[in-house]
Amino acid sequence: MYTPLFDPSMLFPILLLAGIFLIPSLCIAAWASVLFYLIEKIPQKWLRTTAPFAVALIFIVCALPLTRFIYTTFGQNGILMAGPFMEILTRIPLATVIAMGVIAPYPLIRKALALTREWVAIFAAATVAGICLFLSYMIIAFGPHTSIPSELIDASYAQALILLGQFIGAAVIAAAMFGSILSLVHADRLLTGHRRRRGILAAICCTLILVLPAAGTGGLAVFLWQALHRLHGRLVPICTAILAVILLSLAGSALAGLAGLELVINFTIITIVIMAFAVMIPFLFMAPGIRADWHPIILLAGAVAADLLLSLVAVGLRLGERLTPDPMTMVTFACGGIILAACAYAAGGYLVTRRNLPSSLPGEG
Repeated sequence: MYTPLFDPSMLFPILLLAGIFLIPSLCIAAWASVLFYLIEKIPQKWLRTTAPFAVALIFIVCALPLTRFIYTTFGQNGILMAGPFMEILTRIPLATVIAMGVIAPYPLIRKALALTREWVAIFAAATVAGICLFLSYMIIAFGPHTSIPSELIDASYAQALILLGQFIGAAVIAAAMFGSILSLVHADRLLTGHRRRRGILAAICCTLILVLPAAGTGGLAVFLWQALHRLHGRLVPICTAILAVILLSLAGSALAGLAGLELVINFTIITIVIMAFAVMIPFLFMAPGIRADWHPIILLAGAVAADLLLSLVAVGLRLGERLTPDPMTMVTFACGGIILAACAYAAGGYLVTRRNLPSSLPGEG
């Protein structure tokens, strides 16, 4: 299951919808920043780490009772019902769950980012997560399945499952954003003193936006690499990544067979995670031969290049907008990503080595 490049005819409607969803996404980002500030006030580190999961679980479980309580308490007041007050109150569980999904993966990359204004990363990740989630669920809502089948689950738990899916989606998107930000931080350090530093960074940001969702795959690969490379040696992270590709492919195939479940789980998210793990595998092999300060940049660029090339292959072979959700299909494309990413990393490492070689040998005129 793989999503190739966007159809160019869909670019304008997607940009229009993204602009419409920007305002509620900014509200969610502001809420996430406030919650992040409050969580950071907790003295115990383990409580700060587990708080996003605990808060999200509470709102996921209590979303339906809370909505009923709000309407029961304020539903008789005509003034409140006519204004935006009720709409804001009923959206608090959704906004909180997305905010917690954004905050949850941040501790894994906090030390590597070393930001002085951490809330900026949370705000940016929450904004992007909100836009992506709103876009994906609107597209799904107008698809062939608009409700969760009654035989799959009782309707009273549908809202909780949808919120759970949004928490997972927000966490994955935020992780991809954090990985992209880490690459930009390293690029900024390498460009220190360059007179066109800001222009180059702006060009990199624009390029990443234009190559979505490939940039999401690259950013997530950087985040996963940062999380896994702490494990002892290289063999354990590599085996973990390979196992994750296989298990996620099987899980994605099993879940895709349940009609209507795309309202709960965004299968594009599963595909991006599978590809991120796949393109990370060759990098774990090749990283010791690449300068450490270039690691996030080469990993991001190589993952994006591999993802785009696979998309072109899917388009060129007319495989459709999404391949069959078969585990062998997903593993096959993951293997293709491994090969293409390895080539990209080798080229990146070679260019970095050549860039740092002196123009002439000592003693030569």
